[in-house]
Amino acid sequence: MRNVTELTCCYGCGVCTAACPHALLDLVHDRDGFYRPRMLHPDRCTACGQCLRVCAFLAEDPPAVEPLACRAVRHADPAVRLLASSGGAAPALAEALFRQGYAVCGVRYDAAARRAGHVVARRPAEFAACTGSKYLQSYTVDAFAVLRNASAKVAFVGTPCQIASLRRLVALRRAEERTVLVDFFCHGVPSALLWESYVRRMEHRCGTIRRVAWRSKCREAAEAAETLARGLRPVQTASWSDSYRMTLVGDRATLSGRAADSRLFYDLFLGDYCLGRACYERCPYRGFRSAADLRLGDLWAAASYGEREGVSTLSALTPRGEQLVGALGNCELDPLSPDDARAGQMMCNARRPRMARAVMAALRAGLPLGAIHLLLVRPDRLLGSLFRRITRLIES
Repeated sequence: MRNVTELTCCYGCGVCTAACPHALLDLVHDRDGFYRPRMLHPDRCTACGQCLRVCAFLAEDPPAVEPLACRAVRHADPAVRLLASSGGAAPALAEALFRQGYAVCGVRYDAAARRAGHVVARRPAEFAACTGSKYLQSYTVDAFAVLRNASAKVAFVGTPCQIASLRRLVALRRAEERTVLVDFFCHGVPSALLWESYVRRMEHRCGTIRRVAWRSKCREAAEAAETLARGLRPVQTASWSDSYRMTLVGDRATLSGRAADSRLFYDLFLGDYCLGRACYERCPYRGFRSAADLRLGDLWAAASYGEREGVSTLSALTPRGEQLVGALGNCELDPLSPDDARAGQMMCNARRPRMARAVMAALRAGLPLGAIHLLLVRPDRLLGSLFRRITRLIES
């Protein structure tokens, strides 16, 4: 194998683009809407193998690790907690990293390109746009190129597969002492075709979408950077446990919750109808299998359900991660057991629903999202629910 473009499946993490010494690789969507590496100038490839060496998809599965420390995290600023997906652990961690001289590479939504992308933030105001979950596969090429700078201190926040490949690149560049790696409990990444179909549907109602929040606990959820910069106090409109509601800010209207047809997106994404092939077949990063220094998450343990604003989890997986937990400020930290930290998280690969391939075919064909949901997803979910009820009756 000369280079990663010969792989028939991969994570689409994009770390290979930063590893290529000749900058010959880019990321493009395949027919199913997932990122794959593309060789810009095949005749210039020297088959040096650098892209293959950093590819976590080709590497051995990581061992399960026992966290050195687990904490429940609540940011001290109520505004940050409301704008974050749960308790604001990522903003608190970013603040600690900035104090230690790191730049922080996180994900923000690029409305012009209609995609999520990693960006490098060098101060808290720049990181504010990275607040909150972005349930899209991120474009990483431009941001991950920061590792070409031999002296930059950078912390990366990404999916477990992105971080696993970054760990291999960091070792290749001998940059361990100036790099921090942070991942999170991951459900999987949905196809960009789902997002494109959803955006087409919603822009008929709100106009061109300028800002998006995937988890909305307050009216200002889609405008986190502006809200924090102006010192405004967000108004809570939903509890954390009910926060799986989209908020869309368009140039004609702002839509949220039912008005934003959030269910259409989430039923397909969280129902596992259109995840990446590797999410079904080869994701070894469940539980505490990770190449990161720190793992973020939502605290789904039963005790957290009384928290209207939400609680985050932060688990230290390496001594460096443990040191950073100790350096956190501007937040409340409570000890947490590993079992509580991973409670409610996926512990195995996603399973393809019966209609998953039909849903992907419909998305490729450009069928309206409402029709896909009505004709394929809803009947499949109803049949699954009926089957589970009958099974429980038989077993009882």
